[in-house]
Amino acid sequence: MDIPKIQVFILTYNRPQYVLRAVNSALNQNFDDYEVIISDNSTNDDTQKIIATLNNDKLKYKKREPSLPVIEHFNLVLSEVASDYFILFHDDDEMLPDYVSTLFETLKNNPDIVAAASNAFLISNGEKKEKDLGL
Repeated sequence: MDIPKIQVFILTYNRPQYVLRAVNSALNQNFDDYEVIISDNSTNDDTQKIIATLNNDKLKYKKREPSLPVIEHFNLVLSEVASDYFILFHDDDEMLPDYVSTLFETLKNNPDIVAAASNAFLISNGEKKEKDLGL
């Protein structure tokens, strides 16, 4: 199997109520050459049950057993990166549909960039608000 240009790793830990939204947002990108890998560090199988209901060729699931300390989980995911570019995403985040394509084009056109971060929006009472990062 060919390695995609971008791997999106969704790190999750005991928050099945959020993970489906994060996964669906990652799968609904306007970019083709990527895959989504759920790294489930949960202490139960609730997330696994939810992910098992999804059928998408771009989706891979990895259960971490036993559950790892946060830094070990993070480092394990980093050790599994095989693509040119990767994204670390979390179970309580949601991607806009052009997130992956925008990131890819930015990195491809600026080879001196070694890391990138993104802005965030908060949803409060159904309204999208920009998150004040205090910068």
